[in-house]
Amino acid sequence: MTRKSRYKELCDAYEKGVSDCDLYRKECREFVQDLRSALAEYLRCPETKLYMFQPTRGFVFRSHVIQGDAFDTEFAENGTALIGFALNVNDEELEDKFFTFIVLFKKKDKEFFFSILDDEEEFSTENDGILDFCEHIFKVSLKNLNERLAIFLESPTEESSPIGFKVQRESTGKKH
Repeated sequence: MTRKSRYKELCDAYEKGVSDCDLYRKECREFVQDLRSALAEYLRCPETKLYMFQPTRGFVFRSHVIQGDAFDTEFAENGTALIGFALNVNDEELEDKFFTFIVLFKKKDKEFFFSILDDEEEFSTENDGILDFCEHIFKVSLKNLNERLAIFLESPTEESSPIGFKVQRESTGKKH
């Protein structure tokens, strides 16, 4: 009876590793799509207002930008992954302004565990974890936008307009 060569065993192990990694990446991308759909549904916002981006590149908005997709997910060697989301918080004709956040996640056994980068609260796909995450994103976004509005209202003469308001200058009343 012929035994497998040691070299063949190494080749088979490598092929299995590549196959397992490909499957893991596919499952992560499906999770990202599920998360995006859940956010859009929870917020009841048009899908065109929710963008995805590669975290290391950052979010850059241009007038005809591609919305991004699950392929923007970045993977670390320890199995964790990152995806960036940008939510355009202007509903109509106002200047585009975005609330951005990065989701850190990893699959352990059959569940995904995820959180906003630099946030202590962690969620999982178990039970209503995605819905709880959507509620958390809403609360964090609302708090952030309200804080930005308060800062703007405290210093209305500065040139910056952090949430899309235009500073109106009073006329001096002089006519030429």
